[in-house]
Amino acid sequence: MLESGTSIARFTTKISSSFVRETAKKFANDLRYGSVEYLFNAQLLYDWLLRPIEPSTVAQHIEALVIVPDGALRLVAMGALHDGKKFAIEKYSLSTVTGLSMTNTNIPPTQGLGFLVAGVSEPGSVVDKLTQTTIDQIFSTPENSDALRGLKKSRSMRSIRFIPLGAIDNLKADKVARSAALRQALALPGVKQEIDAIHKIIPSTSMLNASFTAGEFRQEAETGSYRIIHIATHGVFGGSAESSYVLAYDDLLTLDSLQTMLKSEHFHKNPIELLSLSACETAEGDDRSPLGISGAAMKARAKSVLGTLWPVDDDAARKAMETFYLGIAKYHLTKAESLRRAQVELLHNDEFSHPLYWAPFVLIGNWL
Repeated sequence: MLESGTSIARFTTKISSSFVRETAKKFANDLRYGSVEYLFNAQLLYDWLLRPIEPSTVAQHIEALVIVPDGALRLVAMGALHDGKKFAIEKYSLSTVTGLSMTNTNIPPTQGLGFLVAGVSEPGSVVDKLTQTTIDQIFSTPENSDALRGLKKSRSMRSIRFIPLGAIDNLKADKVARSAALRQALALPGVKQEIDAIHKIIPSTSMLNASFTAGEFRQEAETGSYRIIHIATHGVFGGSAESSYVLAYDDLLTLDSLQTMLKSEHFHKNPIELLSLSACETAEGDDRSPLGISGAAMKARAKSVLGTLWPVDDDAARKAMETFYLGIAKYHLTKAESLRRAQVELLHNDEFSHPLYWAPFVLIGNWL
């Protein structure tokens, strides 16, 4: 169904639900693991989902799509669908909502947008909060299998589910060696560069490494007049509030605590316009909650959330966030259009041209 400012039209493609689900999951995994065989399903899904509406988008000069996905389609990075010549992101700015009636579509204010930026490039005592059971679970995931030959193997990914394989041997040693190995494995050099670059683009309060403790972050967020909060660190959505978190310097910032913070009286009076999580991922293949921590933040009153569908490359995330905020601050673009330009810039960079690097970023909620 396509609803525009002038009409509502229904389009039907007769495909079995099981085939749609199978194709969507295969496509999502191809992108997630950097497979070079993604294009077939990218074109197939485009033919099912976007090609039927093309005559209407062209006739009405539609350049922005707000998508309400369901089922396995929630796993799909819509910008990576391909018409045979171009990716969808080259034609449309894209955003996702759980339902238009539940989305705040007010135009964001242009003044008074206080900015809080927090990140971890060199983790501290938080590594001691990762239990051996958690570590064993992380390393038992398919992402660390030698059978996977995706592009991620040599990259620094913002997910503890992608700790370099060479670190495993040190994780069962004594406590000091274990902590040192985890700190090294979890280092994200791009985060410091990202925070420094964002601060130059938009004046902000910055919390990096030792200043980004879980307690100090909550206190700063709840006492300052911040309308944009950006968090750059490792994060995992494990399928429940108890198993979902981002890493502060000293502790795990859980989904429960994040929701509690955003539901506080302070944020009820001063709602967050944008919460950026240039780190987090969803549980693999879990289409019941694919928007992960981002989706949960939406339920906790954040008007818009910028998140990722799978672990992001450290360098790609840094470049994407720089372009995204530059588009908002300097060129006064909508959030959706600013993100589109950031993704297209990565797409046209030979180092990051595979959708693995640019497609996981997803804007949820208010797209203006």
